Amino acid sequence: MRRNLKPICLVTLLILALSLAACSLFEGTQQRLSRELGLDLKRAELLEEQGDHGAFGDGEEIVVLQVPEDARAVLEAQIRDNPDWRPLPMTEAMNEALYSEWPTFTRSSNGTHLFPEVRDGYYFFRNRQKDAEDPMEMDAIWGRASYNFTLALYDRESGKVYYYALDT
Repeated sequence: MRRNLKPICLVTLLILALSLAACSLFEGTQQRLSRELGLDLKRAELLEEQGDHGAFGDGEEIVVLQVPEDARAVLEAQIRDNPDWRPLPMTEAMNEALYSEWPTFTRSSNGTHLFPEVRDGYYFFRNRQKDAEDPMEMDAIWGRASYNFTLALYDRESGKVYYYALDT
């Protein structure tokens, strides 16, 4: 009897692991970004999603979400209480990454900026390099052979969240 228990336990654990993996594969964009950015974005409307960034490789992802007007006060309170989000204006390095001629990451193929200049809001940055001393500091990403970071902006005026992830 005891010998039969071991294969049953292994099969049960395998089924459980596959079920959990399948749930994360079918997780919606709003839920995934809520988890990553530390905010409740489940009620936000997905306006735009593009890119080829996947869980298993290099690429980029651009997402624009519209937060409903009646959910903005709660979202802004979450942002203010979250140390990963900082009030604008951004650092010089952040401005350079978003809006300069080079190096810039957030331009479409025709050269236009993907994010508007936000004057009243907050920004989020996380350097996902394994050896990053301070994952919240953007200055450390320059001059590397590869880039792995997440950048987000929240525009208080429009209620939009702009999200960008890059892995090269």
